[in-house]
Amino acid sequence: HTCGHPPKPTDTQWFGGDPEDLNPDHLLQNRARKVMPEPTQDRIFGVPTVRHDIRRPRNKRVTDCQDYGDSKTSAQLVNPSPFVEFGLDEDDFEQPVTRAEMEQLAKDARMGLSAADFDRAWAQASTMGLSNAVSVEKFRRAL
Repeated sequence: HTCGHPPKPTDTQWFGGDPEDLNPDHLLQNRARKVMPEPTQDRIFGVPTVRHDIRRPRNKRVTDCQDYGDSKTSAQLVNPSPFVEFGLDEDDFEQPVTRAEMEQLAKDARMGLSAADFDRAWAQASTMGLSNAVSVEKFRRAL
């Protein structure tokens, strides 16, 4: 039969049913609508896009489609940090370093800091953030 047209008597005899059962509008009107329940605090809907609840594997496979929140943005891919050429990642600057290591880095970088300036920057960097650990990035911001 054709949608929107009543069935022909031969169609009714062929299917052996009520002509209303062959009407597609009739079938659509009886469909139950699914209503989404109201969200509550104890109900979980789906999985978060960025997975902070699981650790990132040491060697991420190409087939692993999980987003661990450490993916580079398009701006970082187009304009990478100059330190990438030396094998350094942005996370390497956030690792804690000892005072002796930072003094050696400042000396090797020829920053020209006096002992008083270094002490002041180290003290200020150790008060930044939640921990007293000083990273290269914290020290740089303290200068």
